[in-house]
Amino acid sequence: MAVAVGESSDQVLENVRSMINRAQIKRFILLYSHVNDPVIDLLKSASVEFVTVGKPAAGQDWLYVDNDNVEAGADGTRYLMKKLHVSTPVFAESTNDWPYEVDRKTGYLREMSLAKKSPVVFFRS
Repeated sequence: MAVAVGESSDQVLENVRSMINRAQIKRFILLYSHVNDPVIDLLKSASVEFVTVGKPAAGQDWLYVDNDNVEAGADGTRYLMKKLHVSTPVFAESTNDWPYEVDRKTGYLREMSLAKKSPVVFFRS
């Protein structure tokens, strides 16, 4: 097992490219997926098998292991309100538009609505 990490997406891309070129890694598990990901584009063009944790973004098609991120967002929100007594949980979102983040926000918004509370979304650019 090997892990490709980096301080930037370009560095991760170069690490994955190096793994493929040295024929060390033949299959990848990605812990994310998002639109126009250069790592996924590289894996597809190199005909390297991969699977993502979480569903692909709309319009994308590959093997994935799904987890219910809507329910994860709802569970986290309920936990904060009921177990930790947080009166107004805040959802922090990024500019990345990751499918898992969109689903978790949906779960958060659902729970805030059920609790008759106004949602607070912090947008980080």
